[in-house]
Formats: sequence, C-alpha cells, structure tokens
Amino acid sequence: MENKKISFTLIVALLLVGFTSMVMQVVIMRELLIVFYGNELALGITLSAWLFWGGIGSLIMGPFLGKRIKRKLLFFATGEILVSLFLPLSLLLTRFIPLILKISSGEIIGTIPMIASSFAIIAPVTFLSGMLFVFGCEIYTGSEYKGAIPIGYVYILEACGA
Repeated sequence: MENKKISFTLIVALLLVGFTSMVMQVVIMRELLIVFYGNELALGITLSAWLFWGGIGSLIMGPFLGKRIKRKLLFFATGEILVSLFLPLSLLLTRFIPLILKISSGEIIGTIPMIASSFAIIAPVTFLSGMLFVFGCEIYTGSEYKGAIPIGYVYILEACGA
C-alpha cells in the first residue's frame, strides 16, 4: 500500500515538473523576447542558456547529490517549491533588464549584455528543473522498478505534464 502511495505521489510530482518546466519556458522566453524586441538571436541565446543550465543542473544532481540524499520526496518537493519561488523573481528581473543595463526605450540590447542577462535570469529555474528531472529518475529507479526503463517512464511523465 505504501509503495503505491509513493508511486502515485511520484507520478504526480513528475507530471508537475513537466508542467512547470513548460510554463517557465514559455513565460520567461516571451518576456525575454519582449525585452530584446523579438530578436531571433535573442531566441537562440535564450534557448542555449536554457539547455546549458538544465544540463549543468542534471550534471550536478546525477553523480554528486543523487545517491547522498536520504529524504528523497521531501527534497524533490522542496526543489519544486524553490522553482515556484524563483519563477516570479526571474520575471521581475526580466522586466528590469533595461533599467539595470541603462538601455533607453527602443534601443536594442547588445549581444554581450543579451547573453549575460539571459544566462543570469534563466539560471535558477532551469538549474533546478534539470536537477529535479535527474532526481526524479533517481527516485523512480530506486522504487519498485529496476533497470534503464524507468528513465524512459520519467521522461514520458514529464512530457505528459508539459
């Protein structure tokens, strides 16, 4: 009974990770495109920052933290709460990019400030999102399922949430 409860909780949590990741990506990318005036270069920079920080979060969680955490579901829930706190902060900082960089209205932001601000604003939410995905794989493979197939299930659950 307890194992089914954990499985149901984990399934809902993984669906939620997919949902929040998709919402974050759409909302933050839209806001950054508004600030950068719909520049295609900005879209590429934003996507590359998204992949970079997600990969770094996955890399750190996998070999370094995944096996050492004892209360896995609590850590997973805390990570999701942190994502929900960092999202509004990232949106607020996105709105203040022109003020921080002292860019006047209608002026297009240069490439280097665009890269720096995109990477800085996207870092907290995508880093945590990458960590949560790998940690979800760790939890799922540590439950009743063994082998590499559970990672595919985690990917499917996250995609269904999105």
